[in-house]
Amino acid sequence: MTSKRHGSWQGRGGPGEPGGASSGARDPEQLVEELRSRPHDSAEETLQLVLEITAICAERLRAAESPSGVEEALRILDRTAETFPDEPLHHYFAFGSGVALLEAFKIRRDPSYLARALAGLRRAEHDIASEFGAALARYTLANALLTAFEAGAVGAAAVDEAIGLLSSALQEGGPRYPRRSDLVRLLAVAQSIRYRAQRGERAAAQEFRSALSRLTRQRAQETKASAQWRDLANTQGWMLLVGFNVEGRQDDLEEAVQVLREAADSHVTERAHVFLVEDVVPDTRRNLAEALYNRALRNHRSQDLDSAVRLLQTGLIDCRPAQRPYMLQFLADASIVLYDARGDRSDLDRAVSAGELALGVLPLTSGSHTAMLGWAAGLRSALHVRTGERAHIDRSVGLWREAALAAEAQHAGGTEQLQALGDCLVLRLLQYPPAGPRPAWEHTAGDLPTALAAFDKAARLAPAESEERHQALRHAILALIHYGTSRGDAAALEQARDLGEDFLHASNRSGDREQFGLLCAKARSALAELDGAPETGKRALLRYLTAVEQDGVTQGAALGSDSAIVGDLALESNDWARAVAAYLQVRLSPAQPGAESRPGHTTLWAHAKRRAGTGMAYAYVRQGRLAEAFLALEEVCSSLESLGSTLPWGTEARLVPPAPLKEVQRRLDDQQIVHLFTTVEGGAALITDRDGVRSVLLSDFDAQRVNGLSRRFQAAVNEGRSSARWAGVLEDTCAELWSRCLSPVVQAVDPERPVILVPTGHLRLLPLHAAYRQEADVPAKRRYLLDEWLLSYAPSASCVAAPRSRRSSRVGMRIYGCAYEAEAATSRWLGHNDLWDGILDRASIAEVLNSDSCVVHFTGHGSTNPLSPLDSWINLDEGRLTVRGMLAQGIRSPLIILSSCDSGGLCTTALSDPVPLPYSLVISGAKGCVAALWQPGDLAVRLLTTLFYEEWESRSPAEALRLAQLRLRDMTNEELVTHMPELAGTAPQSARSRARWSRMRPFAGIGHWGAFLYAGS
Repeated sequence: MTSKRHGSWQGRGGPGEPGGASSGARDPEQLVEELRSRPHDSAEETLQLVLEITAICAERLRAAESPSGVEEALRILDRTAETFPDEPLHHYFAFGSGVALLEAFKIRRDPSYLARALAGLRRAEHDIASEFGAALARYTLANALLTAFEAGAVGAAAVDEAIGLLSSALQEGGPRYPRRSDLVRLLAVAQSIRYRAQRGERAAAQEFRSALSRLTRQRAQETKASAQWRDLANTQGWMLLVGFNVEGRQDDLEEAVQVLREAADSHVTERAHVFLVEDVVPDTRRNLAEALYNRALRNHRSQDLDSAVRLLQTGLIDCRPAQRPYMLQFLADASIVLYDARGDRSDLDRAVSAGELALGVLPLTSGSHTAMLGWAAGLRSALHVRTGERAHIDRSVGLWREAALAAEAQHAGGTEQLQALGDCLVLRLLQYPPAGPRPAWEHTAGDLPTALAAFDKAARLAPAESEERHQALRHAILALIHYGTSRGDAAALEQARDLGEDFLHASNRSGDREQFGLLCAKARSALAELDGAPETGKRALLRYLTAVEQDGVTQGAALGSDSAIVGDLALESNDWARAVAAYLQVRLSPAQPGAESRPGHTTLWAHAKRRAGTGMAYAYVRQGRLAEAFLALEEVCSSLESLGSTLPWGTEARLVPPAPLKEVQRRLDDQQIVHLFTTVEGGAALITDRDGVRSVLLSDFDAQRVNGLSRRFQAAVNEGRSSARWAGVLEDTCAELWSRCLSPVVQAVDPERPVILVPTGHLRLLPLHAAYRQEADVPAKRRYLLDEWLLSYAPSASCVAAPRSRRSSRVGMRIYGCAYEAEAATSRWLGHNDLWDGILDRASIAEVLNSDSCVVHFTGHGSTNPLSPLDSWINLDEGRLTVRGMLAQGIRSPLIILSSCDSGGLCTTALSDPVPLPYSLVISGAKGCVAALWQPGDLAVRLLTTLFYEEWESRSPAEALRLAQLRLRDMTNEELVTHMPELAGTAPQSARSRARWSRMRPFAGIGHWGAFLYAGS
């Protein structure tokens, strides 16, 4: 009898073998008839037919597109059970029903399905008496308990019950039991889950290591490269990964990679497991990919990450259907990390495709659908940060909206999804403010009212006095304050004040009252400033802060998550010590408290830290602590602070760290470094040379004024040079830069010595070198800053003072783009001049960028990513070359020239402090960079390029560019024809008109010569 049962299990294909639970093309009615016609004394065959009916039910469950479809699939087994009213078969149908209901739970995550599944499986485990049937029932019930625990539906007691069931099955089955390896394997899995849940508690750790040893011995007993051997190897690798994740032992990770790679290379088709075990241990390629992914993160080896991505791509072809959405999810996440490591844009394209496919293959009836929508929305937010493309944040908004609706339909609240939707809308609003004079709050379909509605609904859904409710209200008030102060919108500030006061009247919690009191004070201060009474607002703020301290609130409590607001209030109240303390708290915080799950929180928090750094520097200046102000500014402008934390692997050592003041002064020759920065209270210039540090206060040049000036300027740039207001906005901008900012700085600087400007924030986007004052004694009636100074720009003083190699006597050049610019670069001292006008060749570009004797000239379109400077890019034929990718390969070029349009500016209004493309390249290792803030026109670019290369033969790049700009500005038509004889035919015919025409200066306007700047040493 025993041999017959064992033969039946293995011969026809018992559950767990190919064909054991496969329905093929058979109809359930045919199976019912077969079940009706055969005697029921053969337990194995009866159970086999019931499982085949169950398999059909499971297939229809996976294909169901609505809850009613799920219920219809489950009724297949109910109708079959009704066909056999006799008691002996009921435990088999209880088993089949339990399996189907478990599958329904996996899809829908409905607790009622799980309760019914466990009840049916427990009944089957109790009633089935045959040896193999009882073992299978225990195995299946144990697996159901583990699956439920992994889904978070049951507690740790379920794992203990599963371990007891499997241990009992092993004891009763004996050592010759043919399915013993499956029981050993699942028992090891259960013990691993308990070990992971208890986070390596000593007894659980010992049990885990013992189970791992038993599984290893069991694998050694199996025929190598058999299906059983591969299953055991896969489980062993998975367990080693569990051990690594709990204890962090490198040897566990290395052994996991070895075991899983051996299993993956065995080329054995994985057994077609019964569908109920699919969610316990992922398949081999998925596990190997995770092991390689973890090793890549620990060792910073992009080759491992690349292998993991390829494994996931190939594994998608034949993986279990239930795992496909999660493998796609893993593929998208791994692709993002791989992009961060090496900067290849194709990795982001793969992440986009994988994210959309993950949503497409996950059934709409799945209980994980809401979580997957939230994940996909977060993925799009991450892609938006890395590409700066609006399409990604638009998609993220849409996905968060879908997730909120899905959560509401499932009666799961939706507070988290609504808050994320509101944050995402605010992020989009701040980066892409509405065009035109109407404020955003008047647009009924605009981002601000929609965000406020989302925050309001999230607050109403959350329990009263809960942290979730307070957070939603706080986010709403912060959005109104941020928008109102940045746009000068009084209505938004009034609404913020009213919301805060309503909360203060309703809340009794002191900590919350303090936070919302700070927000109200900030809104009142901003309103007072808009009303033309800033001193009134400052006095009110000072009274509020004093009252907070007198009420017994410690300074540490006041400097909580609203430290940046406290700093702003103290700065506006001229309380410099309190401002320094508050801003220092922001600078020292690793992340904004409670903001880890917010869309774009990393960008927003980085912006807050940089703003705190400039605020602290301003407070130091007002206290006369200039050396500390210098250090604070250098930390804000430092390489890591500017580029962000997700640097390509292995590149941090190439970046220039912040240098102490004395070190910078020691390395300066006759240069003067001028830091320009603004705060909510005003601006300042910090002038550093070998002799010391001095400051100039710019009281009428605060951050709000600079941001408004930058917005108007960028809007005009985006409209283009052909727009009617472009020239007027440019002239007005440069005049205001002189009168409000640079006029007092010029008086404090020695005009005979070179000046290096280190602007911060939106000042980096403005043509400071083209600032001018009216002067009647000069031909143009204007005196530009470029006339006063030998001027260049730099991202930081530390970059200027870093040791640089001397220019080689024979420097080569590689030009990517236009042929006429190659002709302009035929200077005698250039060793060779190659034009590369083919498809994007990353290897060629990496080679020339990593050479300290090759100048690289790009003529393709370039763009600054305001959210992630490392992801700014240059467009070359069929691909984008990012700063991240260049940094990963290494940049040592003596000069990079970006003659493309807008290569030094922005295409959109920036949310945060921008780091333009040329600054990013200098930070990343280039000795210098020439770039354009806007498109001055093809003829002006061609002439300026020619003049620059002429001057560069005997001068530094900064001197050469300055002289080239002055020559272009003062060039007459007669001189133009000398440079370009083909334009001679444009002269008037009459002698009198020709004489007047020859004296005209066609490029005298700032729009022609003022676009270019030089950044570097």
